Amino acid sequence: MIENEEQLLCSNNQHIPSPAIAILLDKDLEGTQQLVCQQCVLNHIGCLNGISITQGLVRIQQLKEQIFDQIGILFQETFHYLKIFQEKILQVKQEFLQTINQVIDPLELWMKQLEELKEGYSQYSIYTEINNLTKPTDLLIEQEKQQFQNRIQKINNQYLTKTAQYLKVLDNFIADKKLLLKLNQLQDSTSNKEKILNEESVNTGQQKESNQAISQSYKQERIQHKLIQEVYQEQECHALDFNKDNSLVAASCKENIKIWKFIEGQLINQNILLTGHESDVFCILFSKKINWIVSGDKTNQIRSWIECKDVQGKTYWQSSLPLEVHKSEILCLHLNKNEDELISASGDSTIKVWGVNCNLNKIEFQYSLEKHTSYVDKISLNSTETNMVSCGWDQQIIVWEKDDSKRWQFKYIVEQSIEDIGFRIGFLQDDTVVWCQLCEPFLHVFKLQNGTFQERSDLIVKLQNIKTENNYNDFNLFQLKYLQQEKVLIFKYNRYVYLMRETLDSTFIFPCEPIDCQSIECYGNITDNGRYLIVWNEHSKQLQSFEIEYQ
Repeated sequence: MIENEEQLLCSNNQHIPSPAIAILLDKDLEGTQQLVCQQCVLNHIGCLNGISITQGLVRIQQLKEQIFDQIGILFQETFHYLKIFQEKILQVKQEFLQTINQVIDPLELWMKQLEELKEGYSQYSIYTEINNLTKPTDLLIEQEKQQFQNRIQKINNQYLTKTAQYLKVLDNFIADKKLLLKLNQLQDSTSNKEKILNEESVNTGQQKESNQAISQSYKQERIQHKLIQEVYQEQECHALDFNKDNSLVAASCKENIKIWKFIEGQLINQNILLTGHESDVFCILFSKKINWIVSGDKTNQIRSWIECKDVQGKTYWQSSLPLEVHKSEILCLHLNKNEDELISASGDSTIKVWGVNCNLNKIEFQYSLEKHTSYVDKISLNSTETNMVSCGWDQQIIVWEKDDSKRWQFKYIVEQSIEDIGFRIGFLQDDTVVWCQLCEPFLHVFKLQNGTFQERSDLIVKLQNIKTENNYNDFNLFQLKYLQQEKVLIFKYNRYVYLMRETLDSTFIFPCEPIDCQSIECYGNITDNGRYLIVWNEHSKQLQSFEIEYQ
């Protein structure tokens, strides 16, 4: 109350102002007219309709408290939405500035390398240049120009991909309408509070039921994962694979590849390091017949490696010459079952097909598939290897088919309701494909119907209760895998690795909690029998080995 009780005076101006002791409740009186003193009360004994000043103040206080409680509810609701909106704005600001820096930093390095390249031409050895005195000047200049151009192109290729990727992120920030939607939700909340409260109540109930269902699924068909080893590796490991009997692991170590022994889930360092790539290794495939490896890197190189023995019987690894047919980073490699065909997907928007002879450590380019218009993130083949699906940054899912001459041909583009970058894709069965989008935590299912893959909105899987980081900081290098015998799908989204079991009606249940890798920059692979999973993450800078048990 603003006034003190002593300030409340009788409204009767026919006598000296006296302290009010009662409040009249007549409807035709307003404000101070309702305040009367002791003398006025005595003058109206028997016909006074009122209450004592103390009773009135108590009733007013109680009424104000009730009103304040209701206002508090409305205030809290609106304030809550504003708080969420503010946090979203600050998050976007932080991510935007971070992305700006991620564009600026490589640009500065890019320019620095070009300057160093140019300065290198101003320094020379007289012993080397003496040999050029006998060469035609025009020819010499042309050779030097071509050599310089090739070096510039190599530097440009190295930085162009990463810069373009972050420019794409900035473009998405500008086009993002999520903040506007949040603001519209805020406007709706102020004009239709009751509806929103009811919706929140329903959503809370649905969330509770969903969590109960998931919890029940956990109990019904358990999968247990147990961390059994951690090995420190400071250098990024973007890719790894297992050999034919899971006795060896080939894991990237920046631009190198490290060969580990692998016994009962334990990585054993052999101090074998394969060198030759000039940029981070993004893809590794191990032959399932012999100890032969094919790898692709961040620039555009593909290399193969074969285990050999010298005359003393000592083991060593021999590298092929680099293959530089792609013009950008290698994002996915697939070796067919016969191990005579390699398929590569790249940031240059192409899929390339290669002939392979593992025993001779030989790979030869055959032809290119050019239908995508941006980064091709992932490819996957069906069990008969007659159909292939691919996805990428052009937001398309493309189906390819082998013709009678055993060459891949474009077949059709799958119709989708979601416009988003495709980050991971894979066949579960010949009639089922799953696709993971970049920006939202959903796994989409497509079924083969009337000869084409159709989106099944009733089978969509929402990944719940997760802490997400900026998805654009993720590389799409952790391929999903489906274990046919266990009917279990293993795939990564954001900082989590999920193990989900497919049921008879093609829905998915969660038999265990996802593995939280603590960082979106986590990459790994699982053995073909599904027993062991190895993940490297940026947070701990460790190769972590998990044992998986299926019940």
